[in-house]
Amino acid sequence: MGKSFFSVLIILTAAILGQHAQGREGIEEGSTRGIIDFKRPTDAIQLVGPNGSAFVPENPELDCKWTFDDGVLTASPKWDSVLTPEPYQDFRMHVEFNVNHAIDLPSEMNGNSGVYIQQRYELQILNSFGVPHENDQAVVCGSIYQQKKPDQLVGKPAGEWQSFDIAFRAARFDGEQKIQNARITVFQNGQLIHDDYLLKRKTGAGKKESRDALPIKLQGHHNQVRFRNVWIQTLSLETLPVPESPLWLTYKGGDGPGKGKRVVLIAAEQEYRSEQSMPMLAKVLAEHHDFDCTVLFSVNEKGEVDPTLPAPNKDKTKFHNIPGLEQLANADCVIWISRFMYLPDEQMKFFHDYFDSGKPLIALRTANHGFMGGKKYSVKDRNIGLQEMLGGTFMEHHGGWHRESTRGIIVPANKSHPILFGVNDIWGTSDVYRCHNEKNPFPADCTSLVMGQPLINLRPDAPANETKQPLPVAWTKTWTGNNDRPSRIFHFTMGSAEDFANEGVRRMTVNSVYWGLGMESAIQPDRSVDIVGEYKPLAPGFNYDQIGVKPQKPEYYK
Repeated sequence: MGKSFFSVLIILTAAILGQHAQGREGIEEGSTRGIIDFKRPTDAIQLVGPNGSAFVPENPELDCKWTFDDGVLTASPKWDSVLTPEPYQDFRMHVEFNVNHAIDLPSEMNGNSGVYIQQRYELQILNSFGVPHENDQAVVCGSIYQQKKPDQLVGKPAGEWQSFDIAFRAARFDGEQKIQNARITVFQNGQLIHDDYLLKRKTGAGKKESRDALPIKLQGHHNQVRFRNVWIQTLSLETLPVPESPLWLTYKGGDGPGKGKRVVLIAAEQEYRSEQSMPMLAKVLAEHHDFDCTVLFSVNEKGEVDPTLPAPNKDKTKFHNIPGLEQLANADCVIWISRFMYLPDEQMKFFHDYFDSGKPLIALRTANHGFMGGKKYSVKDRNIGLQEMLGGTFMEHHGGWHRESTRGIIVPANKSHPILFGVNDIWGTSDVYRCHNEKNPFPADCTSLVMGQPLINLRPDAPANETKQPLPVAWTKTWTGNNDRPSRIFHFTMGSAEDFANEGVRRMTVNSVYWGLGMESAIQPDRSVDIVGEYKPLAPGFNYDQIGVKPQKPEYYK
């Protein structure tokens, strides 16, 4: 991209969720009507403005010729396009544009550009002023390209600034099956031209429809169309209902910051009582932060949550079972703790697809040795272990196993990280894992947030074990899988049910959901992370009879 463009590049932060509700009374859920009121919302992200442009080249390999000057982004005279740095699902967008007049080009190429929503659906930009309505085709300015003409022709001549105000709701999928079409409402120059139109398929050269969010493209089409004052607001226009089942738990969120976002929590280990901690955490996320939550469990043949099942499983003819993993396809964020799971290929595939999805992953305690055997995860024909993906793996108990608790020490250089907002005391009875050594040092692509200091016993006021140095217990990194979509990873090697009795442990985990979703600006340091209802976690360990652990139906943990 040109030097003048890079010199003013704005680094985006993702928008706060929050549907604009004005004028939507009586409108069906999921509709795009009643959203546009021609006012810039306070949580909008400026994509093109007086200080620069946030758009990036669609193809970094090409010499991008788009330029920015004095608040205006001008399209390339070549065939190259630009994208928003972030993908979007439901949103409201404002775009101001000014088409050029090219005398020597055919009409369909005159002042040609387009807003490619999710790189799938093109809202046409064209110098088509003066075309009689009876003669126009679905290629004039304001058309859904080759699908639908605008309901009225309200374009202006080349050289005059125009505007699109767009409300868009992405198509809904159940796994790979589309079950609801995308919907769009568009005003051009303040006049309604598409009224909650159902997009039954992609347009022209658009990308294949899928459940995945994609960036928005401004098309380069050999015309130096100009853009200014482009902003976007992330919305939540109804999500798929969470399926109910006696094999898992569901918790409905509210109308606050997490509205419309779905968090799937996975409890599939045998030692740290995640069958208690994950439902507790789901209630905190739903009750205090308004996320829709589903808790999945490892179950036995009777459909009971059963931490007593052998793991690792020596009998390779018998698989573990986590019902409901197909919900990972529609999850916005996953919180995962498992240990030595031996899963059938079809269940492992749900994990692998999620690892490739570009969506956030919060891995707790034993997740770094969460599988034993089964289908391997590979990226571009290279097998990838959890150590590489998560940034570390269990090597040994650095702290005394079930004897020495952990005091979390915030890394001073990273104390302002969003995951640490409002976090003060960090303590838990789980011991410090060693996840790195001289041969496998702490990775350069990871950011350490908290060091774990082993204490001499299991009391929170115990002194440090001076013979043992603090080691990393919480860090972030970015993972990019087969689809070249970066995922935010938070690995926290604390995370027993007893640890989650500590407010700092809970707040870090809740904050990591916001951070993973790009919702850092929605984190409130004093927003409640109080436990909802009774929470009396059993002790960690494998002495199940002594501890009181026995198989239970999922509803027992509701």
